[in-house]
Amino acid sequence: MTFQRGHEPTAEKPLPLAFDTTNPEDSKPWMVVEPLGSGPFVPLRELWQGRDILYFLVLRELKTRYAYSVLGYGWTILGPLFTALVLAVTLGQTFRIAEGQVHYGVYCFAALVPWTYFSGAVTDATRSLLNNPQLVLRAYLPRAYLPLTPILSRLVDLAASSAVLLLFLAWYGVSSWSSVLVLPLLVLIMIVTALGWGLWLSMLAVDHRDVAYGVSFLLQLLLFATPVLFPLSSLPKGLLPILALNPMVGVVTGFCSTLKGSDSLLLQPLILGGFTSMILFLTGMWFFYRREPDIADLL
Repeated sequence: MTFQRGHEPTAEKPLPLAFDTTNPEDSKPWMVVEPLGSGPFVPLRELWQGRDILYFLVLRELKTRYAYSVLGYGWTILGPLFTALVLAVTLGQTFRIAEGQVHYGVYCFAALVPWTYFSGAVTDATRSLLNNPQLVLRAYLPRAYLPLTPILSRLVDLAASSAVLLLFLAWYGVSSWSSVLVLPLLVLIMIVTALGWGLWLSMLAVDHRDVAYGVSFLLQLLLFATPVLFPLSSLPKGLLPILALNPMVGVVTGFCSTLKGSDSLLLQPLILGGFTSMILFLTGMWFFYRREPDIADLL
């Protein structure tokens, strides 16, 4: 009912029913969101169909990460560089790398390039669901995009630090550049490993908030099981098959082998590490999509 000054109350025109098919204004195209079906490859199909959303999430991450920093992406190079310098001063006399006459500080930088990417990607992926509750609760998108976003965005950091590593290779006059050709394979293993850890830990962090705080401690323990602070040749050979189950062992030794040439590349850590990374990724996908319906109730 509406009332006008000086007039009797007049009845308001009744509104059409919602979604009235007889009303021409409601005859607009509909878009129905339906499940893709069932099967082991349905999550992968869903991720591929919504890849445009993933692109904008990665772009947003890149714009906001160093938005208020003076040096910006320069920290991606300065971080591993300063850490390698400190390790060279403190531990340079303890671990001497006689093979190929590679300086210990340069070895540490080559090892810290992949490790810095891996630790940062896993840490950000673990907190991805907790840091984006609005996207989880109020928007429809494949929720696996949230732990995948920092893993892809940090590839820019990895590319910048890898460029500095190539400068070290040119400075040391590496005779065989064929070892550099294996770097894309190492990066792929590292992405699969980080995504597997991210899927597991991000979902566990929703159930138990302590996981988000304990991931840094877990990465510190994993650091000592990875040849970052020490060369793999300084350990007993009997430990190599056990350490090789850690995918980052093969990745780090592969990056460091670029300083010495392809002859020093160890295949056993790469094969075992690649197998472990695939198991970690597949089980992470299974666990993530198994618990995905409960995310809204836990956040």
